[in-house]
Amino acid sequence: MQNADYNILISKIDAFIRKYYYNRIVRGLILSASIYLFLFLFFSITEYYSYLSTTVRTSIFYSSIFVFSGIFIWFIVIPFLKLNKIGNRISYKQASDILAQHFSALQDKLKNTLELAEILDKGDYKSQELVLASINQRISVMKPLTFTSAVKIKQNSKYLKYLVPLILVLFGIMIYSPNVIKEGSNRIINHNIYFEPEAPFNFNILNDTLSVEQGNDITIELKITGNYIPDKCYIYYGGNSFLMKKNSVNKFEYTFNAINNSIDFQFYAEEYYSRTYTVNVLPSPIILDFTVNVEVPEYTGESNQVFTNVGDISAPAGSKIRWEFNTKDIDSLWLIFNDTINKKTDKQSSFFQYEQYFKYNSKYSIAAQNQYFINKEVLKYRINITPDLYPTIAVETINDSLNYSIFYFRGIINDDYGFKNLFFCYRNKESKDSITKIPLQISPIPPQEFYYSFDFNAIKNPGDIEYYFEVWDNDGVNGSKSSQSSKYDFKKPTQEEINKLEKEASENIQSTVDQSMKLAEELQEDIQNLREDLINNNKTNWEKTQIMEQISKKQKTLEEMIEQLAQDNAMKNEMMNNLSDEEMEMLEKQEQIQELLENVLDDELKKMMEEFNKLMDEYDEDKLNEAFEFGKTLASLF
Repeated sequence: MQNADYNILISKIDAFIRKYYYNRIVRGLILSASIYLFLFLFFSITEYYSYLSTTVRTSIFYSSIFVFSGIFIWFIVIPFLKLNKIGNRISYKQASDILAQHFSALQDKLKNTLELAEILDKGDYKSQELVLASINQRISVMKPLTFTSAVKIKQNSKYLKYLVPLILVLFGIMIYSPNVIKEGSNRIINHNIYFEPEAPFNFNILNDTLSVEQGNDITIELKITGNYIPDKCYIYYGGNSFLMKKNSVNKFEYTFNAINNSIDFQFYAEEYYSRTYTVNVLPSPIILDFTVNVEVPEYTGESNQVFTNVGDISAPAGSKIRWEFNTKDIDSLWLIFNDTINKKTDKQSSFFQYEQYFKYNSKYSIAAQNQYFINKEVLKYRINITPDLYPTIAVETINDSLNYSIFYFRGIINDDYGFKNLFFCYRNKESKDSITKIPLQISPIPPQEFYYSFDFNAIKNPGDIEYYFEVWDNDGVNGSKSSQSSKYDFKKPTQEEINKLEKEASENIQSTVDQSMKLAEELQEDIQNLREDLINNNKTNWEKTQIMEQISKKQKTLEEMIEQLAQDNAMKNEMMNNLSDEEMEMLEKQEQIQELLENVLDDELKKMMEEFNKLMDEYDEDKLNEAFEFGKTLASLF
């Protein structure tokens, strides 16, 4: 509605509404302050004298915040927003009702004027001039009235009767007993801290820290100070009290064993409790389980191994060892080798792994870390590496009895894993020729025997020869290693040595011939005596038997001596056959001896000896004479 007088009326109503909300803000400030101060004094004084529990103080603290916030919003924030036309304010009609209560002349005139203006705006009328005339007539009656005077801000002073006494009480307490307010309010503000009632003594904990590794023990040490010291002190936790051990007049202790969870506790003595303390249990780095995989070198022929929760490992040199750890509460994990070399493992979630090749023995420890513990050593172990040893070889040498240049060898070779090569090696010590190596056929499997023969006459101009055997193993990590047998020397005999050997052989043969001749004569004489005894019959059968057995033994000894002579002579002939042309003259006499031996040991002689033995068994006196003649023949041969 466009009317100057009506617009003035509306502006006067708006001024009233603003003052109305301003008045509510002033009243709200006084009431809020009164309520705040009352609750503050009440709770502070109550806490100061009552030492409320942390639970009650926490409830008071948060309840007070909730109540204070509600009062502040209701009495101050909402009126302030409406003062600034934010939110739903009172309508003009509601304002007219309030004003009608303060101005009796208004009655319903202001409300009717607003309703007529509303009708006029809607167009719900028959005569515009008649409505306007009615509105203007009503406005003229209300012009002298000041609507804002209906709000009496000074009337809020009546609420000061609540606030002023509280302020006076606060100042009085602050002057005469300030600790009541300071300590009471401080304990409510710090509602989660336990405040022990003032006692004639104080509880003083001596521990530097109340944190302990999970699973370990912790000893709580307490010292009581003050004018009075109680005789006993208890520790209270888990709803139970436990007597503490008294170490001196004012020192006590209590041990929590194998603690796995955090514990809240208090000290208690003669009705007085300390504040609540907490033992914080820190998770220890834990290895739940682990496996060690040992991948051995292929050439060893051994199988790979897997160990579960076993850290002491034995493995061949060159093995690849891989650790896999399943852990709990571990951020980092190290393997420390020989106390100096740190190797950090690779982490995948709660699993760690590490691998490395090893050639030598090593000791190692496992160290773990989390946010509470750094480089905590968890386990200690050893790695025993079995080195690939050098192969071994032992050789026996035998010289051919008939040929000085031929040697026979029997050997045993051994190794921890296997062989690669075996050589017969020789070199001429008098020249700078390189070593000649003859490979021998062997299998790779240890241990094994080998046999070999070698004729040194096969070497051109042998001279002074050094020879030995050399075996190589199959070490696939460090490379094949070799070992040598003892070294031997071969040297072709000189002319002087040959003459000496020939002389010694001839002397030996001649000595044997002499002994054989003597034995043949004895045999002939024994047979003659036996014949005479048989003729004279002056011997008993037992005596005859004994004599015949003696003759038989001498006969057997003679046969053995003749056989040995044949062998010695043949060996001498073989040795002489390997000599030079200048030395062949020596063989002539040797051939004569050999011919003699062959004649002595012909088939006829052997047959005669067999008949002699048979005759002796049958006691045939006539044929015994024939045996006697055999003895004479045999003696004549030598």
